[in-house]
Amino acid sequence: MAESVRKPPRSREPQSLRGTILVCPHGRAGAGASGTRDGGYTQSGKAACFANESSNSNPAAALRIPRKCQPGRDLRPLTEEEVNTHLEVFDLLEKLVARCAIFEGMRPGEILALRWKSVAGETIRVQERIYKRVFNTPKNGKTREGAMSDGTLELLKRWAELAQDPSPDGFVFPSEKLVTPVSFNNLWRRHMLPKLENIGLGWATFQVLRKTNASLSKKAGVDPKVASDQRGHGLGVSMEVTSSDMEQKRAAFKALEAAVLRKPKQPSELAKSA
Repeated sequence: MAESVRKPPRSREPQSLRGTILVCPHGRAGAGASGTRDGGYTQSGKAACFANESSNSNPAAALRIPRKCQPGRDLRPLTEEEVNTHLEVFDLLEKLVARCAIFEGMRPGEILALRWKSVAGETIRVQERIYKRVFNTPKNGKTREGAMSDGTLELLKRWAELAQDPSPDGFVFPSEKLVTPVSFNNLWRRHMLPKLENIGLGWATFQVLRKTNASLSKKAGVDPKVASDQRGHGLGVSMEVTSSDMEQKRAAFKALEAAVLRKPKQPSELAKSA
């Protein structure tokens, strides 16, 4: 008669901790534990180690941080002077993309997914975004309309004159094939990042540019609801019931642009400095 096989009891620990390599609170593997080189222990030995701890100890506090884990970067916003320096190093396409993030508060996927029908007049209609070559709705799932600053409008008109496919469904920033937008990785890594690294602003990613829009909008006195609507953010239920109109947005971001960008010198000032 075959002997009955007794199954081992199921683990009572949370499933999220099963198989996790932890660090012993005492800095050792403990009696009977399966130790590791750095003083940690594996799943089979954690009971022996935690037996020395009080019953109310928190196992999550003993999770081991990977050796190659790097601290997060400080994503501080750009200053007004840094914004000017940032924009001066770019060509037309790169400058236009950067401005859409800094002054119009757009996400990179929203910028590259823009079609010519989306930028008619003085407004930007954000209807879609692209991420890893896949089109989707905007991040919050809602289509929105934003205002364009005067400088962005001027650059967009110059860029439109060079467009190879100016049809309504044509992409504002197309790839060489014209049927898809330019790749974000190519644009950032090959064209924008090297130029920024040369001036010490390689850390100024598009996350930084969006944060810069929020920071400088507040500093320029832009109404929080207007700035939130422009970026596609929410300010809570109490303020979501109302929406800022386009005139408010245009006035707000013209004020932001005027507060940030350097004023061009007049002929009389140039003569004095000569």
